[in-house]
Amino acid sequence: MDTQVSSELKIDAGVVATRAIGKAAPAEQAPSKLFANLALMFALFLAAMDATVVSTMLPLIERDFNNSALLSWLVSAFFLSQIVSAATAGTLAESFGEKALLSCGLLLMIVGMASAVYANTLSMLVASRVLQGLGAGLVITMVYVLAGRLWPAQERGKMQALLSLIWGLAAVIGPVFAGVVLSLYQWPKVFIFYLPLLIVSLIAVQLFYRSSERFGSSGAFDIKVLASFSVALVTLLVAISSLAEGLWLSSSIALVTSVLALLFYLRSVSKQAELEVIPRELILRCPLRCAWQLSFLASAVLFASATFVPLYLMSRVDDALTSVATIVSASSLGWVVGAALCGALYKKVQAHKLAFIGAILLFSGAAANALFAGELNVLVFIIAQLCIGLGIGFCASISLVFIQNRAGDQLLARYTAAVQLSRNLGAAIGVSLAGSVQIFSGIWFGGNAPYSAVFILLAVLAFLSVFPALGLQRQQTKAVAQ
Repeated sequence: MDTQVSSELKIDAGVVATRAIGKAAPAEQAPSKLFANLALMFALFLAAMDATVVSTMLPLIERDFNNSALLSWLVSAFFLSQIVSAATAGTLAESFGEKALLSCGLLLMIVGMASAVYANTLSMLVASRVLQGLGAGLVITMVYVLAGRLWPAQERGKMQALLSLIWGLAAVIGPVFAGVVLSLYQWPKVFIFYLPLLIVSLIAVQLFYRSSERFGSSGAFDIKVLASFSVALVTLLVAISSLAEGLWLSSSIALVTSVLALLFYLRSVSKQAELEVIPRELILRCPLRCAWQLSFLASAVLFASATFVPLYLMSRVDDALTSVATIVSASSLGWVVGAALCGALYKKVQAHKLAFIGAILLFSGAAANALFAGELNVLVFIIAQLCIGLGIGFCASISLVFIQNRAGDQLLARYTAAVQLSRNLGAAIGVSLAGSVQIFSGIWFGGNAPYSAVFILLAVLAFLSVFPALGLQRQQTKAVAQ
């Protein structure tokens, strides 16, 4: 390991040591640590696969209920509730314990799946998706937190690579699982077959993750603070989504509500930092803020490009389904490979250099989409999406590891929840912003301008990610100088 990285790891250790108030998480013996990791990865796999499973079932659900008005809410309700629960999970974990909150998330998913089986209206099915989303948000965040406690700081790059592999597997296996079940049974059977998997996961977490120690300095939370933060977050996402659909009045009302709720939240936490859902250090301290911004921008570029490149091809090319599937797979494959490479290089290369590599890959892919979209060359799109996937593999991995290594035991849950929020917000805002640009460009210019404008926007966002990537160097430079 070179001297620069040694200095970085010493800095991480120093930050952790000075900020930790309680005891460190007890070390796991090798066999128990292996089983604990497997239990966490299986829980993450089920939470990640939930979204892809239901997306496969949507045409059959629409046929049975004959109600397309609420159909999109089967997806939207899941993601909105997942974003809220993931963002607030860090605060809740300090009061109830991280393992307990992971178990609660799995229980919510179990109840949601069971209620979906007996849903006789689309409204009931949407309500069950809300429960599943709340559970999935808790599970995803707590898996990253507990895995962060199992893995030492210098090994967390490998941890992130493994967890990214789980996401890739879920993206592939989810539709296959649903497709096999749907070829033999009606769609409610998909939820029935999912239930025993969730129960096994819950039992595995109880058996193999032994530590139930609580971390955090407050041990309490304010329900008004959590409620105001959740309302601000949900209404902001509704405002952005409504704007993308051209619903100006709905967007304005939601935005005003979001601002009012945010002001109430900020007033409540202004003198009580321990109540903050998102630690203020992530906003005020430059290196941490840069890591958060990098995660946000990378997610925006990936999810918006993965949404609009297939739409563009479907609108211009006949029989583009195979090409679209290959392009989406290239993004997923790139993410997994990028995370693996980042994990392998983490001990040898400084964080800001890895982040810079990721930002350049993001920009290369997004710029290729913007420059060569008019040629309709599928191979170019595949290579571009592969580069974007590789880029977020680097950016997302190094952002999480960078922030976790500077959190300390007491704030690890909140910091990890904040990273999940940056990813979720980036994805939601990126897709909605691209949708708004597409609509307005179509009104003003027509022709191919809507998609060209979207691809240019994504190239600009990818270019902007270079600056927070380089910003990760500032903490290292200061600490080494001292």
